[in-house]
Amino acid sequence: MALTKCKECQSEVSTEAKQCPKCGAPTKKRIGWLPMIGLVFLAFFCLAVFSSILSKTSRQGFVAPSSPAPKLVIQKGLSWTVDGNYTYVRGSVKNTGDAPARYFKVTVEYKNGKGEVVDTDYTNSTETVMPNAAKKFEVMHRNAPEFKTVSTFVDEVH
Repeated sequence: MALTKCKECQSEVSTEAKQCPKCGAPTKKRIGWLPMIGLVFLAFFCLAVFSSILSKTSRQGFVAPSSPAPKLVIQKGLSWTVDGNYTYVRGSVKNTGDAPARYFKVTVEYKNGKGEVVDTDYTNSTETVMPNAAKKFEVMHRNAPEFKTVSTFVDEVH
């Protein structure tokens, strides 16, 4: 047991005593290292939470601008014809996006009477399609008697 001096009467007091045995003055307790480290971590945590709240509040309503992107759609007027042993799917794609399309791929699915896909083919182009412009395409494929319908879609655009 260690002794210290009382702040009031200067008599010796045990470090474990809650008050001075001579004058009754309360002794000052020291905070250990563990509670001190806990307080520091609590202060950093509160600071981080407060900073996060301020950050969200200051950006509220802010919408980051999206980068321009091409968007190709197949236009109405698609045709599907058979000529001898070959079938031809013709149409055009339009860039409805806000950036040029430098590459695109149009896929054609050939379906049977049940609507099941029995074959596919595609065409692609590296010719640039500017916004609001259109580009014609054609897919030529060997015909088969089970082909009853076709569907087309654009599945790659860069």
